[in-house]
Amino acid sequence: MERNVVIDKVNPYSNMETKKYNGNFAYEFKSDNGLSKKLIIALGGSGWESTLGIYDNNEWIRTGMGAQLIPVLRNEYTILIPEKWNKWYK
Repeated sequence: MERNVVIDKVNPYSNMETKKYNGNFAYEFKSDNGLSKKLIIALGGSGWESTLGIYDNNEWIRTGMGAQLIPVLRNEYTILIPEKWNKWYK
């Protein structure tokens, strides 16, 4: 099944919940149907930016792979994206 996905350039990470564990951060995107018991953990690669991308002056300059995964998979899965840096977005 092919799906056309449109990424919201203003807010590509809607309904995001920031989790803190042992001094580290992760971003959780619950499934749209609210009933999913399936979890995808998306690990970001190397680089000097957040796993979500670059956020500056209240806008996303560049987004990470999560912005592409979330619209496609969120209907059936909860997605967790750990943050590799000691910073986080609300």
